[in-house]
Amino acid sequence: MAIKSSRPKEPLIKEAELRPFSFGLEHGFANSLIKDQPRKETSITEGILDSVIFEDIDFATISFKESDLTNVVFRRCTFLNYEFPKRYYGRLKFESCNMLGARFIGATLEDAIFYNCNLSLANFSEATFKKVLFSECKMSESYFAETMMPHVFFEHCSLEQTEFFKVSLKGVDFRTDSIEGLHCDVTSLPGLTVTPYQALSFVPLLGLIVKEEGETDDKS
Repeated sequence: MAIKSSRPKEPLIKEAELRPFSFGLEHGFANSLIKDQPRKETSITEGILDSVIFEDIDFATISFKESDLTNVVFRRCTFLNYEFPKRYYGRLKFESCNMLGARFIGATLEDAIFYNCNLSLANFSEATFKKVLFSECKMSESYFAETMMPHVFFEHCSLEQTEFFKVSLKGVDFRTDSIEGLHCDVTSLPGLTVTPYQALSFVPLLGLIVKEEGETDDKS
């Protein structure tokens, strides 16, 4: 019997025809490649936004509040301090996007890929991750609190000063990541894979005092 892969699947987009943003708003975005910026504040109201590619777009004035996203690719897009609604996001791929301060609070992400994105200061509190990959991403000072994280992968990411609170890290592997200054509560640690050097970062959480043999306290 074949073993089902726990890694995320790529979005399924068979054909994407170059179309203006206005066409999508009027006729739907399915099977479209969108490269132009809407001129005014815009809300996408499709119940399910499916099979579309967005390139080089700043989403500062674009809202997905009423849409579930599936089979969507974002390339070189900007989501500065963007609040993603508490909705379902499936088979998404973010490529080289600036997502500084983005918030996915309470959202559900399944088969989602973040590649070469700036996710520093991002907030994933109370989100649910089902097969999510972060690859070569900047994630310093990002925040994970009470986040459900089955089958989540971090590969060659910078996780300096990132916080994990009340999060099960069982099955997560940090060996290729930079984790200097990472903050984590001790109950989140069981099952986490790290290098021997990285393990030293978690010693204070266990209440241990590490000294060289023969070293004494200097109270002078």
